[in-house]
Amino acid sequence: MNPTLIIYDTKYGSTGNVAELMAKVLGPATMIRPSEFDESHSNARNVVIGSPVYGEKIMPGIAEFVKEHGAWLSDRRVALFTVSISPKEEYVNQMKSLLGDCVVWQQCFGGVMDPADWDNEDSSAMERFAVKVGHKFSRVDKTDAEFVAKNAIELRRIFRESDQCPEEVKGKRIEEFLNSHNSCTLGMAGAYGVRVTPIEYIYIKGAFYLLSEGGEKFANIEVDDRVSVAVYDPFTGFDKLAGLQVTGRAELIPFESDEYQDVAAERGLEYDKLKEMPIRLNMIKIKVEKYEALMSEFAKQGYDANQILEAGATDE
Repeated sequence: MNPTLIIYDTKYGSTGNVAELMAKVLGPATMIRPSEFDESHSNARNVVIGSPVYGEKIMPGIAEFVKEHGAWLSDRRVALFTVSISPKEEYVNQMKSLLGDCVVWQQCFGGVMDPADWDNEDSSAMERFAVKVGHKFSRVDKTDAEFVAKNAIELRRIFRESDQCPEEVKGKRIEEFLNSHNSCTLGMAGAYGVRVTPIEYIYIKGAFYLLSEGGEKFANIEVDDRVSVAVYDPFTGFDKLAGLQVTGRAELIPFESDEYQDVAAERGLEYDKLKEMPIRLNMIKIKVEKYEALMSEFAKQGYDANQILEAGATDE
């Protein structure tokens, strides 16, 4: 995914914590305060702006940044979030009203109010307010890391979809990549634990075929057919990334079936000799549901290095 720039302000840490979690999920990402923005950040295509809420308003520094750089932001994909004890849509809308159609996502998150952290100015103001309303303030924690993570994943999907290349382009490259390799890492989880297995494969018409003498992976497949496959080149530099993660469903192909015999022939194996072996080679078929590629060559073509292809997307 294209690098994300996260511009945030925080006074007591809640907004900074949200921004940090989002940066990890959206990565690669850079976190800065408004005052740190300079020319080196101007190439960012995906921008996240986050602000805490004080006195029913977003932080002045964030509001000033949005107004000053509105023209630049109007040509970006912008996401907005606020952090407050009482999350309300009206708070994040204060920023959205300054930006308009470039906003592709917005959310309000809960934060922490802890009197022990207040500076003298805030402490005095809140004491006066407490006397006025007849209520003594105590620590309140409305944070929800799971909710933040869930929304960050959704935003990552939105950003990533914006830079997808044509289906036929990535489909052709994925096909070439899989046909030029023969080893993968097979991952699965089930009642008998998590298993990750290095294994050879042959790729035919949207499916992986694996031959195995046996093992614990078959126990997992029996109770949960969901699997993941990874195929990748050794790392030699960020400009030469080439890897693929696949999700799909596994099934066992009967030894006596025509499909088993056809795949064995593709592997250069004689079926009659397989029948004479003292052990039986089991055949696993993985029907692909989704391909997720990370390839530098996509980025060199002006697209996101991360490309997603749903199975059958290029079928005529």
